[in-house]
Amino acid sequence: MMIEAAGQQAASEIGIDWRSVPADGRWHETPAEGKSSRNGAGRIRLFPDGDGGICWNHLSGDSRLFWAQDDTELNPAEREARKRRSDEARREAEAERRRLAAEAATRAAELWKAGGPATGNPYLQRKGVKSCDTLRQIDAEKAARLIGYLPKSKGEPMTGSLLLVPVMTEGRLSSVQLIGGDGVKHFLKGGQIRGGYWATGKLPDNDDGLTVAIAEGVATALSISEATGWPVAAALSCGNLPAVAGDLRTRYPKARLVVCSDKGNGEADARKAAAEAGSILAVPAIEGPDTDFNDLATAKGLEEVKRQLEAATETEKKTPPRLHVITVAELLKLDLPPRETILAPWLPAQGLCMVYAPRGVGKTHFSLGVSYAVASGGSFLTWEAPSPRGVL
Repeated sequence: MMIEAAGQQAASEIGIDWRSVPADGRWHETPAEGKSSRNGAGRIRLFPDGDGGICWNHLSGDSRLFWAQDDTELNPAEREARKRRSDEARREAEAERRRLAAEAATRAAELWKAGGPATGNPYLQRKGVKSCDTLRQIDAEKAARLIGYLPKSKGEPMTGSLLLVPVMTEGRLSSVQLIGGDGVKHFLKGGQIRGGYWATGKLPDNDDGLTVAIAEGVATALSISEATGWPVAAALSCGNLPAVAGDLRTRYPKARLVVCSDKGNGEADARKAAAEAGSILAVPAIEGPDTDFNDLATAKGLEEVKRQLEAATETEKKTPPRLHVITVAELLKLDLPPRETILAPWLPAQGLCMVYAPRGVGKTHFSLGVSYAVASGGSFLTWEAPSPRGVL
């Protein structure tokens, strides 16, 4: 396989755009697939000899090695050498990821400290939502001086007052998302995003009677919070929804989680998140593709948002759970009916049993004896059949 074809396949598998880069052993930026907020989220590196390379997506944390020559074409010594090189490349990629993440976290803290209240922010005004204490804003030029580069989206410089959205990962500030008045978005280069989220307020400490909503974007999360009063976490990208839902389910095992999907783009990720985290899925009932609960609030008001979300949770209440997890202690306390058997005490009325033994030791004789006892309601060895049963 040619190196270009191998690289394209690897890039596609982790959700970044492939572009030709020189074989200089250095990392080169490339956009991640999807929305403009993900521009610059990918990295591609070709080894100096051009034999292979590695690419990674810092939003998802996924990486792939790729090679010009398939493993099946190598002899054992060459395969062992490639394995060593692969291990080294992965270690170097992880070290680079950690370095960039640490730099981004430092820059995020500086931006957050320098930002001011988001009152009157042009993006929030355009979306028709109120600001909150977990949002700030900063001028684009001031942000550029702090982070050392001018933030861009779709290759164009961001200007004016930018909304500062802190990304929290495992309780710490790992990055920020910058949002322009026109809705263009930018994550800090190298910042850890996977599993991170922004919340409309401080999330509760316990989950007794708690409902938490999970949305994709900031405006959608604010609309849901204003409509319902629920705490809302925004995953900030559709691909991050499953990770955020999983983390919140671990944090709040008893809570009712509601994954509030965008309609169209990202809906598949929302369905995956809801299924994996045992959560309720809510999709806005509104005309048009690529719409969300903020669009619903704009078109029909917050009361309609509240009505649809409450309807989704009521439907979930009426649907009996397919699987309920209990502890061993809870199991031992259950008042279970006696187990019914067709040959006491070991052959259950409902279940599957298999007779296994080496050839020639009497499996057929044993099976015939069991079958006759079950069919006649008699006994075999020391076992008793309570009543006759059909035998095939």
